[in-house]
Amino acid sequence: MAEELHVRPDQLDELAATLRGLAGQAGSARDYVATWFVFGSHDGRIYAQVEAMLDGMRRNLEAEYGTLRTASEAAASALSKSAQAHRDTDSATAQRLSAAGVEDPR
Repeated sequence: MAEELHVRPDQLDELAATLRGLAGQAGSARDYVATWFVFGSHDGRIYAQVEAMLDGMRRNLEAEYGTLRTASEAAASALSKSAQAHRDTDSATAQRLSAAGVEDPR
C-alpha cells in the first residue's frame, strides 16, 4: 500500500527561500569570476597558451554560474507556486467539508 502524501506548504516556502539564496550566491560568484579571473595580454608573465586556457575557464565558470542561478530561481518560483496551490486546495477542501457539515479530519 502506498503512503499518503502530506505536503507542508511552509516547508516548500523554506526550500524556495534557500534556493533563492543559492541563486544570489551564484550571481555573486559569477560576478567575482568576471572581475577577478581576467588575465589580459598586458600581463607579460603569463604565456599566451595559458592565458587562452584561463580565459576559457573563466567563460565556462561564468556560464555555469549563470545556469545555476537561472535554475535555482526557476525551482524556487515553482516551489512557491506549489506551496500556494496546496494552501488554496486545502482551503477549498476545508470550505467544502464545512459547507457539507463534515468536520475536517486533519
